[in-house]
Amino acid sequence: MAWGSTKARVRGKIQSGGFAKKPDYDFLKTGANIIAQGMLDAKERKLEADKLAKEKAEANAEKQAAKEKEAADRRRKAESLAKEFGADPNNSEAINYFTEQLFFFDDNTSSVHAKAETDIKRGKVKFVKKEEELFLQGPDVPRDFPLTVSPDGQKPVSEFANTGNKITAGNVGNFSSVLDEDGNETNSYKTEGDQMAAIFAPISEQPAKSVLVEGLEINPDAKEPIELDYQRLTTLDAIDLYEGEIKSNGQTLTDAQQKVIDNRKNLLDGRRVDAAIADAVKDENNAKSALMALEAKINQAGTKEEKAAITDSYEYKAIKGFVDRFALGDAYEVPITQLKTAEDVQLEKAFIVMNKKNVGPEVMATLEEMEQGYIAKEAETKSDELRETRRGLITQKTDELKSIANLTTFDTYTEEEVNLAKEIVESRTNSDAADKLKEFKRDLVGKSKEELIQISKGEGFTLLEKVAARAYLAAFPENFDITEYDDVETSTIQTIIAAKSTDPKVVTQLEALVANRELGQDVLDPKSDDYLVTYKDANGDLQTTTAKLAKDGSTYVDLTNPTNKIKPAANTNVVNLSQNDQLYDNVIKINQSLIKPLKEQRIAMQTALVSAKKLDDLVNPDVGGDPAILTTLGGTLPQVMQRLGLETAALVTLFDQTGSRQAVFDAIDQAFSTIPNVDEAAQKAILFNAEKLKLAFAFAAAQGQTGVGLSNKDFANALTIVSSGREYETFTKNIRSQMTQVIIKTEGMIQDFREDEAVKLLAPFDPTGKLFDGYTQSAEQYAQTRGVGDAFAWAKGSVQNTATLPQPKSKEERDALPPGTKYRAPDGEVRTR
Repeated sequence: MAWGSTKARVRGKIQSGGFAKKPDYDFLKTGANIIAQGMLDAKERKLEADKLAKEKAEANAEKQAAKEKEAADRRRKAESLAKEFGADPNNSEAINYFTEQLFFFDDNTSSVHAKAETDIKRGKVKFVKKEEELFLQGPDVPRDFPLTVSPDGQKPVSEFANTGNKITAGNVGNFSSVLDEDGNETNSYKTEGDQMAAIFAPISEQPAKSVLVEGLEINPDAKEPIELDYQRLTTLDAIDLYEGEIKSNGQTLTDAQQKVIDNRKNLLDGRRVDAAIADAVKDENNAKSALMALEAKINQAGTKEEKAAITDSYEYKAIKGFVDRFALGDAYEVPITQLKTAEDVQLEKAFIVMNKKNVGPEVMATLEEMEQGYIAKEAETKSDELRETRRGLITQKTDELKSIANLTTFDTYTEEEVNLAKEIVESRTNSDAADKLKEFKRDLVGKSKEELIQISKGEGFTLLEKVAARAYLAAFPENFDITEYDDVETSTIQTIIAAKSTDPKVVTQLEALVANRELGQDVLDPKSDDYLVTYKDANGDLQTTTAKLAKDGSTYVDLTNPTNKIKPAANTNVVNLSQNDQLYDNVIKINQSLIKPLKEQRIAMQTALVSAKKLDDLVNPDVGGDPAILTTLGGTLPQVMQRLGLETAALVTLFDQTGSRQAVFDAIDQAFSTIPNVDEAAQKAILFNAEKLKLAFAFAAAQGQTGVGLSNKDFANALTIVSSGREYETFTKNIRSQMTQVIIKTEGMIQDFREDEAVKLLAPFDPTGKLFDGYTQSAEQYAQTRGVGDAFAWAKGSVQNTATLPQPKSKEERDALPPGTKYRAPDGEVRTR
């Protein structure tokens, strides 16, 4: 029983877990305490390390701040020393020199000052002028930056073959395009040039340049300079001997002393006497020595005439005058009546200041007033001379101007005139430059006086742009001066004339100026009033225009067409506009805004219609034309122009300068006439391409703005428009559509004229009722009276679609057609059965 009971109890205890081993929690507790202590220690160590690092950083920062303050203080001292010794505030080399000296002398300013004073006096340290090239990048690359284009496998070129002009960042994209039949570019120079233009864009409008900056020159071998002995500067031989002695003795001349010697040599040689005179003003010994030198020359002169040439010279009188002034001492008075030029006054003022003469403020004010008056007068004289020279430039042919533009010396022409010649050549030969200048001129219309003044005098504008701004400024009635236009190109004047804001009386004077330019001589009577004259043109139609009397006293010169000398038509009145201001203004405004534009538009319409009809006939099978030209021969115009040396820019310039479409047409015909004898098909292509060029000009002129000139882009767009269509039906439909637009524009201008209130107000001054008869006829009536009625009807007519016509392949198929049936023959021509 006892064992059984015991066994039962044991089993029960085992099942209840009474004998299970209890976990030892003590070792965990001990481990946790160790870890916690370690974490606490690590945190404390990190805090301590951070504290030490912070203290170290603060100490370093204090040291760095102290160093920076020391450097800033040293630089301030260096800048102050440099300024005290006369260095330019921006002379970094001088500032660095004084900074280094302060470092070597432990920032002892007195020691550095003493050493620098000695070094500068002895010539060991000099402040000198240095030329520094500007660093150019991106938009700072100048337009005239030279480039070489070298496509793979091709010869490198640095000039354009057709013009000889240098290739630059501004024109590298101007290579002629040569397209194959699929319209792909075949000119590798054009491809690479365009890529280079894209890389360099945008470019600066300013030319490449270097700037003159002040630097420092150190000569450790320099010795203390000598006192210059002026008594030894009286002859060239004496000066050479003196310089030799100085050199052999190892002595040093300052820059100022060497300049005095050089100026004295120039005086004795008769060159650059102004510098020697300026030296004489500063120092009495110098003045006496210079006078002695000139008197020595007088003694050496062989004849009375040679002696008189010296004693009568400006330099002798000026130097002798200052020797006399020095001799007066305190009794000196300003010789007002002897001062005849701005230079005289400037020298006198320099003499007063340099020698500390006692001259009152009233006298100094008088000298200032005299100087400004002389400067203004001399500037006016120089301006007149420059205008005459520039007028000669703008009337010269491009080839003649190129010889001026290529000058590198400025004996015959000033540097500004050479640069102006370059700009004129560029505007005539470079299409981009020409278009940019035209757009600039157009943008000047309507600008205020203040804006125009800013452009004419401001930076960042070319000479031609400044001239154009000045011309617009001078067109304001209160500013008007006809001489301001002597160096202004005719195209700019025409733009001003065409502007609605231009004063009527300014308009007629500018028209008279243009008239005399185009006629090549003074044909107009400069004292003539302005008149409104009705005359009969070559077709017998009445025309009305503003005019001035010719010098012959019996005829008038049409101000809108200067080559047209006219006589009043029978039974018409000549109206004197100058005797009626209100009438004058109305008529000139009508003439500018209505009559002149309408005249030009009707002529442009007539020219475009004739050219378009002729071009169409060359490819119209109904009249014996060859439509094959459009697909096989007509697409070679760029190559043909390149081969003939025809440049769009040159043709556009010719049109703008002459205002004559015929002049352009003659130039085109002349170029195409140089092609050697070819077969009939090629001859047709030549005629077609020549006529296409003419039509592009006529169409661009008919669609453009009056008086603002034709741009290269205008022409390029027109050429694209009139070239559309590789099949005859498409081509003729397009070209007729474009001519219809020209007709619509012309008819709109005629209708505007009929309805204009100012025109109606002039009725009382026209008892005949015929004053404006010639301008109220319709576009069709005008075309008929000019003999182009058939071209007008063609443009307004419908296009026959020959694509749907039967195309018999044999004689039998043709004969099977009903009589009177139109069909397309195998050669492409339309025939009737």
